Amino acid sequence: MAVGYHGLVLASGRSCSNVCLTDTTGQIYQPIEYRTGGDTVPLDQNGRAECGVATDTVSIQGRAVSKQEFMLRHSYGEALASQLADGILGIGFNDISAWDQTGNFTYVPFLAGLVGEGQLPNRIVGLALGPGGKKHQERGPEASIGDADCARYRGRIKNVNVDETLTTLSGTFIVDVQAAYIGSGNNKQLWRNSTNDNKPLTPGASVVDSGTAYMLVSDRQTAEDLYSNISKDIVLLGDKGPWGASCTTLDKVATDITFTIGTETGGKVIDVIMLKSAFNLGEYPGKERHLSSSIFPL
Repeated sequence: MAVGYHGLVLASGRSCSNVCLTDTTGQIYQPIEYRTGGDTVPLDQNGRAECGVATDTVSIQGRAVSKQEFMLRHSYGEALASQLADGILGIGFNDISAWDQTGNFTYVPFLAGLVGEGQLPNRIVGLALGPGGKKHQERGPEASIGDADCARYRGRIKNVNVDETLTTLSGTFIVDVQAAYIGSGNNKQLWRNSTNDNKPLTPGASVVDSGTAYMLVSDRQTAEDLYSNISKDIVLLGDKGPWGASCTTLDKVATDITFTIGTETGGKVIDVIMLKSAFNLGEYPGKERHLSSSIFPL
């Protein structure tokens, strides 16, 4: 389920436990490209999937859209082929079809189609990304469609406006990032730009995407500024852009990262925190005794 994508991609010739297809016929050939896979390792180059555009009845958990347009995947690139999932359910949005650049017909995303046919009350999707298992005393990652599962969070849900202009132009959810800090609460310091007299980072914008398993910053210098303020032992591991250090080092220096997001004009600005427990992404392939940390430059 990808917030940064609005289409629906299903596998050809395979059956899934909760997705049903009948009499599907591909109509228009259309490849799609992707820049990130489902794991924490950046791709060497853009991935590609060969698809045909199809229309059919599509159902999930007993709720169906009778004339849903979607991408029928015939072959995946290596990055997606290696994943456990064999399709993509985009929960972003778009006013015109993702694969008809002329705009001759209107594409309705799957969740919007469920709402339009009275199968769902709204397009709210709650994503609980926390780990499962007895150690954490909680359920594994889940998606709730049509509402947020109040059993999966504590306190009050805070709403923040997206950047309306950038979101409309891109068709993906984009939020303004006003500031970034190393640490959280009363124990935090500004993430400064070493190439600009150590001034705070210039406010920017960020895509919100549940389909990417790591964080991206705008360039290598920005990442270097962050890690140099945490530990000089965190170094660039390869040309793809990951940074890492030994297990001992990362466990010792792991820290919260705080982002101030939202639109200051006519909107709400809030702090969101990447907890230090998510700082370490695990062993990086080909780097013995090294672990990759959690922010990568583009």
